[in-house]
Amino acid sequence: MRRYLSQKRNTRISFTTSDSLKDWIERYVKKMQKKYPEDDRYKSISSFCHHSLEKVLEIFEKGKTLDDFDKVVDAETEELYGSNSFRAFIPLHEPALAMNRYEEINFDFVSRLVFALMRTYLKNHEDDPIESAQRWFERIRSYYMTTNLRKIFNIEISRLKGDNFLVRFEFSADIANAHFENCKFIAAVFGCLGVVIEDLVYSKKQIYVRFDLVPTDLFYDKEIRKKERIKLMKNNVAKLIDYNRILEDKDFYLWTKLAQYDDISLQFKNQYSLEKRIKPILDNIRESADRRIYPQKILKFFEKLHWIRLDEMLTSFQIIGPDQLDSEIKDTVIEFISDYYNITKKKEMYYLEQK
Repeated sequence: MRRYLSQKRNTRISFTTSDSLKDWIERYVKKMQKKYPEDDRYKSISSFCHHSLEKVLEIFEKGKTLDDFDKVVDAETEELYGSNSFRAFIPLHEPALAMNRYEEINFDFVSRLVFALMRTYLKNHEDDPIESAQRWFERIRSYYMTTNLRKIFNIEISRLKGDNFLVRFEFSADIANAHFENCKFIAAVFGCLGVVIEDLVYSKKQIYVRFDLVPTDLFYDKEIRKKERIKLMKNNVAKLIDYNRILEDKDFYLWTKLAQYDDISLQFKNQYSLEKRIKPILDNIRESADRRIYPQKILKFFEKLHWIRLDEMLTSFQIIGPDQLDSEIKDTVIEFISDYYNITKKKEMYYLEQK
């Protein structure tokens, strides 16, 4: 690349600026001198301005503009996010994320990234915790500004008396399910820092979320205290995926939640509806499963409906459906299973011998 600036500095440039910017530059250079005493870039204000202007012009030569400075990510944050992210094809991943909408995030996996971010915060923590938090939030914001995951991504801190403060976080996007997953992640990040959601506004139509947050004692604690921070992470995420929000969404989100419980069984209005819905599924299993294990797949299907309880060897089962449908469930289960097994009943158990 063509260089316009000589390494030999023998030309003086004078310009007028505000007192506040002058003070800011002086404070910054002084701070960096203490932090990196061997770095020539910070040995004087002149040296700092020289190196900064040269780097800015190199960036402009690559086609960047002043507007791009809002999208600059520091190397440490870029490394943390870069090693835990990938470029995704939106039409492929967005529908898949829909199924995960009201599920907890995997805290065992996500906490590794979140606590890595937490350590960068503690490493750069200074005397004023609010200023430290503001800089840390800005680093996270700078990463999101480089992606198409956001339209709005704002974090505002309002100081109160002493070291108390309020945080308002706003995040909107064009990609609904990816937005919601990132809302859960960011809620966890706030929790890890020791900041909890006090009020939450979410609009599915506008793909928008707003968190109003307050600090806890953990925010002022410089120790990791992983157990306590994970608890706050979970509490923050839980406020996004509560049942009030589920009830306002599609039915299958509620059914998916309920399907986790063994004491809830699927039922039908009548025998006709039961056979109408079940038979096509069994036909599909028959067509797609290995013929040798198809009978076992039938057993597994009825177990997934919470209609039967299988033993580990798949040689016996017990009817566990609701009392009011016992006769219909028994008739349906036994009818289909008897095509492939000889069934012997002893008390409440049904013993199987494959034909």
